[in-house]
Amino acid sequence: MAVGDCALLGWLGICRSPPGPCRSRRNHRGAFEMTTPTTPAAVRVAFEHDAEPMGFDFFGVPVRDTAGFSFDTDPTRQVFDVSITIVRNELFFDLPKAIRFAMTVNDGPYTIPGFGTIGEEQGLCMPMRPLTEFTLKSTYVPVAYNIKARKIGWRTNIKNQGRNGWTAAGVTGKFVNTNAEDVDRPVLLDAVGLPMFPDKFKVKPNMGTASAAGPVSPPIPWQAGYRVERQGGFVLRFRQYEPVSFEPLLK
Repeated sequence: MAVGDCALLGWLGICRSPPGPCRSRRNHRGAFEMTTPTTPAAVRVAFEHDAEPMGFDFFGVPVRDTAGFSFDTDPTRQVFDVSITIVRNELFFDLPKAIRFAMTVNDGPYTIPGFGTIGEEQGLCMPMRPLTEFTLKSTYVPVAYNIKARKIGWRTNIKNQGRNGWTAAGVTGKFVNTNAEDVDRPVLLDAVGLPMFPDKFKVKPNMGTASAAGPVSPPIPWQAGYRVERQGGFVLRFRQYEPVSFEPLLK
């Protein structure tokens, strides 16, 4: 058992060990085995804030802009999550259930017992885990469920922009202004890799002169769930986690 698990059990009033790291796993097993599956679940809430990388899609493929080029830097965003941990005694640790729900999001509105309802894909189910060692003869197993709730949901939104594009003749090059001068920032792109403001930019190949930009050639086969949407400019929006029904999760 990790020290963090001991701390959680202590917070729940279950650990019988003296202050400091727990040195006797029997304390936890004994405490849980005195209860029954009908004992109300214990809960814990934490608030998390971090910078999250967004450089890979659902399949682990590096994300590219709609012109087909890598981003200058790995995209990140600031996120805020409410982490809800529910601990309850169960007759056994359900491995198929743990595999089924690990790192999935809710495919529709879901009511977290005692907390209320979250919207579609606002909840991410972290891997469920037993909080103590147990044997096949254990009376009950304390199992922790952890759902991370996020207001903006768990799909990735990346501003669709880049420094490289295509000419109308299908040749790649870097974006320049109408005077064929380098630009100092990435250029916003539309769904086919053209500048959102085509009258302000051209494409200059490594060998040749600047000319009008053209669409990506050949068209990029976008991954499943990968869409280009306009939200005050074009963004790349795609799933990072599989959506499933959460209804059986805490039954």
